[in-house]
Amino acid sequence: IFAGILLAGLSGTAAAAPIVNGSFETGDFSGWNVTTTTGTANVVTNSAGFTATDGSYFADLSADSLVAQNQSWGAGDTLTFDWNFNANDYTPYNDFSVLSITDSLGNILDNITLSDVATVGNYNATGWNTFTYAFAAAGAGTIGFGVYNTGDQNLDSQLYLDNVSMVAVPEPATLALFGLGLAGLGFARRRQS
Repeated sequence: IFAGILLAGLSGTAAAAPIVNGSFETGDFSGWNVTTTTGTANVVTNSAGFTATDGSYFADLSADSLVAQNQSWGAGDTLTFDWNFNANDYTPYNDFSVLSITDSLGNILDNITLSDVATVGNYNATGWNTFTYAFAAAGAGTIGFGVYNTGDQNLDSQLYLDNVSMVAVPEPATLALFGLGLAGLGFARRRQS
């Protein structure tokens, strides 16, 4: 009986909302919606001397382009990803890269600048960084990553993206069931002694 309670607690654990092809290991953008206006979006193994942080491939976006995925999330769930902004321009042309989160109606919930030319410097790169975003409330919509020109279209900065994942926080009821299952196993083991 107690083992059944433990299994019920484990089976009810909230699963992470999966990001499809988050490390681009299919060698393409399977699972992603790609929008390019003047830029390009490619999946590569090497760009400007940089290689993937997870597996062999990563996304290489040049301004102006965006990759996005429809997602749902719970309160406390976290989105993590590796990114690198390669500023192929100079100020005052402050090209920039963003994380954009919209709800299912297309309303912007959050728009976070990852980096821009002014921050990294003319023709410089940030190098790989890891970013973690925690969702304050449950919802559904689109998670997008983009890079954009500012002021002109002559020089295109790049955003490299890899290792995108979503981690779900277990629900309190699930944790309670799991704890009850562990207590039951301890009680059963004590009775056998």
